[in-house]
Amino acid sequence: MILNDTLRLEFETHKPLDGSNHDADALPGATVYINGVLTVLVPVIVNLGIGRYRLTLPLTAANGFALNSWFSVVVTLAIDGLVTRRVLFEDSMTVDGYGPAMIFNQTIYPMFTTHKPSEGGVQDFDTEYPSAAPAIIVYNNAVLTALAPVVVNMALGLWMVALALTALNGFALGDEFSIIATSPQFGATIDGIGAENTVTGGVIVSGQAAGGGVAHHEIIGHMLRLQ
Repeated sequence: MILNDTLRLEFETHKPLDGSNHDADALPGATVYINGVLTVLVPVIVNLGIGRYRLTLPLTAANGFALNSWFSVVVTLAIDGLVTRRVLFEDSMTVDGYGPAMIFNQTIYPMFTTHKPSEGGVQDFDTEYPSAAPAIIVYNNAVLTALAPVVVNMALGLWMVALALTALNGFALGDEFSIIATSPQFGATIDGIGAENTVTGGVIVSGQAAGGGVAHHEIIGHMLRLQ
């Protein structure tokens, strides 16, 4: 995203049983994290129709945004009393819009959510199992690394990963990497069921558009889907 631009996102809400479009029980709420820290920002959300919403957030310095900062927008809502949470959007701030880009020596803070396998309500991992948090593994250029990024429980069913894209951690310009949240072999489960999914990944560039060409980055699966 471009610094001083305005983020405008549309999203839908659905009934948990049949998946049909349905309004939330109340207007969904959104929280904003910058570099892994919860802010006091309150994005504007309006209802566009049955089960359709638009979120607006100015990405200005006055709101705490800066070049190369990482931010996440998290939406929480309830339908028929069932509370769900999703990471609606996250990105790095640039001056030119060529991205999203992972900047060499930047620390990124991607987030993901966990939900109950039976009904989809937001839920933390089982505390009675050996690990109450997911394990995070990192692949760099398709090779498993020994990195063990910090993972923090930010709210019910909401998790943040912190990873420094530095030479000390084995990263270099042009590297492609993936961060995966995994649970089965580590004992982190919900209702005794484990899962794994990719949290985020991308290509490392040197900074803005000039250093390493146009970067690409895809958020593959914020929700840790339990099957």
